[in-house]
Amino acid sequence: MNTINCGIKLNEYHTGIGTGITPAEVLVLNAIHYPGADRGIYPVIVAPVAAAAVERSDVDEVERLKHMYHQTIDGNPQKTVVLNLFPGVNPTLPKTFEEIGLKVAPPEGEPAKKAAKAQAAK
Repeated sequence: MNTINCGIKLNEYHTGIGTGITPAEVLVLNAIHYPGADRGIYPVIVAPVAAAAVERSDVDEVERLKHMYHQTIDGNPQKTVVLNLFPGVNPTLPKTFEEIGLKVAPPEGEPAKKAAKAQAAK
């Protein structure tokens, strides 16, 4: 599962820092902080940069998100944002940011590393 490091725009006035954010987590953050945003528009994410991929099953990721984000729908504890976005016993989560339509910058220094490898190969 891919991850990013980014700014997280919590509201109009506050931006935090996010590390190791997964594609599914982007969807959850967007649903919590910008519930009216159209799918494919992620105002919550600022300057995403690719980070290390993680090995995590979809079930493990849903459990992680449920423990981190307790936001409910209509105050019903059985209707959390996470379970609303990813219903069922074994939901399929996006593994890449491309799947959710979020453009992500390569890691800092990545183009320079690729260019150096290409030069060394010649």
